[in-house]
Amino acid sequence: MQASRPRLLLCPLQIGLAVQMHHCFDSKFLIDTLYSLGFCSSYKEVLTHEMNASVSENNVAFQVDGHFTQYVADNLDHNTATLDGCNTCHGMGMITPVAPTIGNTDRISRTDVKPEE
Repeated sequence: MQASRPRLLLCPLQIGLAVQMHHCFDSKFLIDTLYSLGFCSSYKEVLTHEMNASVSENNVAFQVDGHFTQYVADNLDHNTATLDGCNTCHGMGMITPVAPTIGNTDRISRTDVKPEE
């Protein structure tokens, strides 16, 4: 959908992944490669979103008061049966899903923001 109308539609999953990749890796090459494969938004769109978010007057803070919240954690052990104990991977992941609020109107408007602002 976003590929057919890029100026009209901004999908939250694609921009969210692009912003997260920018935050974690700060790599234009990685974001543009994922964009060319259709997984996320472009690097230019990430910079535009960050500038709009910084000057936005909406309070888009993460709030869980009064909403159903659940913490989910799991670990992984890969190749645990090696003889020397090396070349193994041990990992831990945790997420916090929150039930969305009905009628939430906190949005970041998409405008032309100059770097001076």
